[in-house]
Amino acid sequence: KNTNSQTWWYATAHSTGDIKLHTLTLNDDSKDPVFTCQTSLSSQISDKTGVPVLCLSINWDTTRGFDNARMVSSYSNGKIAIHDVTLSENGNPEIIERDCWLGHTLFKDNPTEVWSCSFAAEGQIVVSGGDDAVVKFWDTRALSRPVQIMRECFQAGVTVISPHPRNPNLVAIGSYDETLGIFDIRYNSQKLLCKSEKMGGGIWRIQWHPEFDDKILLAVMHGGCRVVQLEYDDFKPVPKIIKEFTKHESMAYGADWLVNEDNTIEAAASCS
Repeated sequence: KNTNSQTWWYATAHSTGDIKLHTLTLNDDSKDPVFTCQTSLSSQISDKTGVPVLCLSINWDTTRGFDNARMVSSYSNGKIAIHDVTLSENGNPEIIERDCWLGHTLFKDNPTEVWSCSFAAEGQIVVSGGDDAVVKFWDTRALSRPVQIMRECFQAGVTVISPHPRNPNLVAIGSYDETLGIFDIRYNSQKLLCKSEKMGGGIWRIQWHPEFDDKILLAVMHGGCRVVQLEYDDFKPVPKIIKEFTKHESMAYGADWLVNEDNTIEAAASCS
């Protein structure tokens, strides 16, 4: 998250349950700029059971600036939390937990891992997915119960949720069942707008292209990476694999686009 032209914040989720907020600062304007990184603070969700809690995902609300920034996080104990990120009196950023609720359970009341969560619909909705194979939509103004639940779209845990960066109504959803789904929030439906064939591995990361609205990069664990194009058949999107990378010798967990400003160079980076 860019706070200004010289300073950036980024957050990391940890197996200790912590969220750590880091400040990256450009110190000079020379040909070889020097960056310094400082970890400002950490915030850990409260849990009274004594069982270790893992922070499984965090996402910024990209509709907000740094002066009213917030993020949403999810945890291994079934909880979801919204945090405000503010500047303290001494100028350092701090994380303040604003809301926290039990989002996903298995077998009635047993909390289960919430693998992913994200803001959508211009920050009005939180979308969450868990090991219960359920996708839930939460109105940020009233979090006591989800406004919509999708129970039968996936055959295994929901692992990643990625809202479209330019269309506030579209959300891409990935699962351990190796499929990619696209959902339109405007439709009060229990069905996905479209669903892909199996991608060759559990989908762990989804990145929409920074320029082209219908191109998606996937990290699919033991299947490597895929580039997917949404092609349209009678106005309905159909995900088609157009490129793949399978040379990782272990599971691919991360992938992102590398595109220059004039869009003349397009590449992708992945990690395993």
